[in-house]
Amino acid sequence: MYDITTSESLVALDYFNDLIEMESEERMTRPGAVPHIKIVAGNKCDLANSRAVTSAQGLTWAREHDCGFMETSARNVVNIEETFELLVRRVVAAREAVKNGAPYKPVTAAAQGEDKQKEISSMDDYDDDERTEKKWCCAIM
Repeated sequence: MYDITTSESLVALDYFNDLIEMESEERMTRPGAVPHIKIVAGNKCDLANSRAVTSAQGLTWAREHDCGFMETSARNVVNIEETFELLVRRVVAAREAVKNGAPYKPVTAAAQGEDKQKEISSMDDYDDDERTEKKWCCAIM
């Protein structure tokens, strides 16, 4: 999780991602190991006027690090349950894939038939400067 009002918090995710990757390297050597599942949450999406990290930057970081992505607001309870639901679905899918001997590949929220939020399919779909035309504040990836 990072704070969308502080760019340093996105940079700090690199440290935590490195720790996860180190642990994952050891874990994946064990038979039947399930790959790690990572979801990046950009918190405080209710503070759009104070935004220091764009949704595009958060999404790019998440994609570069094989993570799911959502923007949330703990204050306004936006995408909190959805973030945990996405995480659980991905963990279950990864376990099923390992159980069936298939490689795990995360499925985007839209492909799973979710219509609670609009999925960002490209950076052109989300424009911070035109938030009034776009009717959503947060994304599920």
